Amino acid sequence: MWWYMLKVFRSHAGWFVAVSWLLLLVTIPICIGIAVAGSIGAFYFPTHRMAPFDNYDNTAAGFAVAAGAVAALASSIALALNFRTTASAFLVTIWSVILIYRLRPSMCQWFNAW
Repeated sequence: MWWYMLKVFRSHAGWFVAVSWLLLLVTIPICIGIAVAGSIGAFYFPTHRMAPFDNYDNTAAGFAVAAGAVAALASSIALALNFRTTASAFLVTIWSVILIYRLRPSMCQWFNAW
């Protein structure tokens, strides 16, 4: 079954790279909005019970932009050097880590609301 995934990665590498650049363009304004909202909350309400989550959101937003930029740039270079499977696998790995890193405290926050 894993060889089928490699075949998909190899045949659709160009699409993976294009989608990565589009995700980066979408991620930048979203992360700026998250950082601004978290910074406003941290400035006006530093002792609020959600302040640690706002701080985490600011850190995760910076991580998402930096990792997305590295993923898009490195996969574009790998695609230009004709390492198609490597480019696709790198993008899938990086964006999966970004989503897992970002969703982890949100799940904790949701469970603590009960």
